[in-house]
Amino acid sequence: MGNNSHTGVARTAPEQRTIQLDAQCPLASFTQADGVEVPGISLVYLVDQVSAGTREHLRFTAWILNGTPETLTGVELQLRSFTNDALDQLTYLTQPEPQELKGRTLGPRQSLRFPFSYITSPKDLEGDGLLISALQAELNFPATGRLYSECDAVVNARCRKVMPPR
Repeated sequence: MGNNSHTGVARTAPEQRTIQLDAQCPLASFTQADGVEVPGISLVYLVDQVSAGTREHLRFTAWILNGTPETLTGVELQLRSFTNDALDQLTYLTQPEPQELKGRTLGPRQSLRFPFSYITSPKDLEGDGLLISALQAELNFPATGRLYSECDAVVNARCRKVMPPR
């Protein structure tokens, strides 16, 4: 399980808010129902930028990676939740069509990519907080049956007032 972290600050026009994001690249394994991990299959979910101001475009991408010599069937990606620190349910600007998220097949040493996008709102930048997008994936592995994984893309939103230059 890897964890890459990046930090950045975006400044906007005077008297607008700034958001600082700590973007992480989570890598989640797939497990059987009893919790036993199956090596070689991963779910990765990340956001493309480390900082964004109000009304900026964030691009989220999920990958299901098959590093095994087996063909995976019944591959499904399920949207769990997407919220800000106020627990508002957020809506993606773009996301895959429902039929693209289920019933897929993934060949040996191949991957599936699922893109999402979101435009930040002023409310997302109120106070210190998080934007959290949570996904779950399921698939059939020939040797063991149904496997499960969950992964979150988390953005730390720390706001402060940007003062105009004197």
